[in-house]
Parts: sequence; structure tokens; C-alpha cells
Amino acid sequence: MKKIEGYLFDPERYYTKDHIWASVEDGNVRAGMDDYGVKGLGNVEYIELPRVGDRFKQGEAFGTVESEKWIGELTMPVGGEIIEVNSEVEDDYELLTDSPYERGWLILINPDDLERDLNSGFLIYGEEAIKEWMKEEISKEE
Repeated sequence: MKKIEGYLFDPERYYTKDHIWASVEDGNVRAGMDDYGVKGLGNVEYIELPRVGDRFKQGEAFGTVESEKWIGELTMPVGGEIIEVNSEVEDDYELLTDSPYERGWLILINPDDLERDLNSGFLIYGEEAIKEWMKEEISKEE
């Protein structure tokens, strides 16, 4: 893990512009909210995640998060079938903020076309690209 202006990021993961991270694990993709995204939420009041077996396309909403500051959709980093859902997060919202990259993951996806989705231009990847994007995001706050 590395830091950009106080926010953790992993240069080996992929990111969506709405702060969902994705990591490829044995051909599947694990996804969750990144550190910047969860810190911006404040106190999470409700999270709705999909069910195992649900299918989504890249960029489609797979769930929603409601907090004191924000209500919004969680978008799929890659298209495919949900093969696991982190039910611990549904029971303990603090996992999102306390451990966004480890215990606070949200879903595990069996991708339909991983290579296509990783190279579609939808995802941000590579340390320099992530740094540039995060600095833009942080500057919007000022």
C-alpha cells in the first residue's frame, strides 16, 4: 500500500472513477470501495449488495451505499457473475472504513471477459495514472 495525501491506495489494483477498487485473484475479481471513497462517506447507515448468482455488465450498479453525507450506487469494475458477497460488511459497516482493502471488500466476481474489461479504458491502473487521478479528486474538495 502507498499513500497519496493521506489516502491509501494499492498500485497493483484497478480503480473506477467512482472509487471502486478491483483486484484479480486466480481469474476472479474481488472489489470494494477505496480509502478515499469510504472516508468521504462519513458514517455508513445502509449498504445493499447483490446476491450470489446476480449478473452485471461493467459499469452497471451492483449495489447502493447510504451515509450521512451521500447516497449512491456502487458500480461493477468488470462484467460478470457475483460468486461471493461479503456478508460481514452488511452486518458491520465499519469494516468499510477500518479495512477497505482487506476485510471491507464487497463482492467477488467471475468475469465474463476479463481481458476486454481490464483494457476497456473504464478502469484506472498503474501508479502514475492512479496518482494523477487521486490528486484531481482531492483538488475537487478544495
